[in-house]
This record gives sequence, C-alpha cells and structure tokens, in this order.
Amino acid sequence: MNNLEKLTDEFSKVSTSTSPIGIYIVQDGRFKLVSPQFQKLSGYGEDELLGLGSLMLGLPEDRSMVREDSVKMLELE
Repeated sequence: MNNLEKLTDEFSKVSTSTSPIGIYIVQDGRFKLVSPQFQKLSGYGEDELLGLGSLMLGLPEDRSMVREDSVKMLELE
C-alpha cells in the first residue's frame, strides 16, 4: 500500500467513525465498510455486516426491485 492509499484509508476511517449519519460502502454487492452510526441504525454489528450482501437488509419481496433500481442508478454514472 502506497502513501496515498494509506492516507485515503485513514481518511475514510476517521470520516466514517465520526459522522453523525450512517455511511457504508458496498462493493460487488457486499458491505465493505460500515460506520458506527450505520451499525446503530441497522441494528447489526460490524462483524455481522461486513461481507453480508447489501440486499439482505431489505424485505425479501423488495429485493428484486432494489436490485433493478441499483443497476439503473449505476448505469447513469
């Protein structure tokens, strides 16, 4: 890991740990980073969330709609 990557990683950790809002990063459909506030809002701990599929927090009947909406949102980038 180079210096820029280290600084970016440290900035992410500090930003998310002190934020009053819930922050998370999803990569390949799974949680990679979850802030303490997001943990509090979701009712799950970091160890439970990391690696969990992000669609698992929603209702089963809503998952296909959320997946479709997520794909549409990403296509706009």
